[in-house]
Amino acid sequence: MKKMIFCLGVNELVEQKDRIAKALSERIGVFAENKENVEVAVTYFPGDLSQWRRVDPELSEKLFAMVDGDALKIEPFETSKTDAIAAEYDAYYGSPSPLVSDFVMHKKPVMMADFGR
Repeated sequence: MKKMIFCLGVNELVEQKDRIAKALSERIGVFAENKENVEVAVTYFPGDLSQWRRVDPELSEKLFAMVDGDALKIEPFETSKTDAIAAEYDAYYGSPSPLVSDFVMHKKPVMMADFGR
């Protein structure tokens, strides 16, 4: 089974404020439909969730609840462990983060999410 890391960046709270909850719900649905082929883990960037709450407390909590409610694995984001995360997972999907360069260095696929569509 392939393993993919799905990164959700705090930037989405500002850039896609009106769309991010629906877009996340759609992505979670796709992950659920393909759970027999791909194991998806979610990481938040930055990993300090208090920074998310400072940007938009209500929307942050809504997104956290959506991820928790679907029992997705959470991969804590730590800058010191980006190389290890890239080594463990087969592909990257999501918002821009420092993980992208590590996945590229490991010659693994990187797909940037467009939550605006």
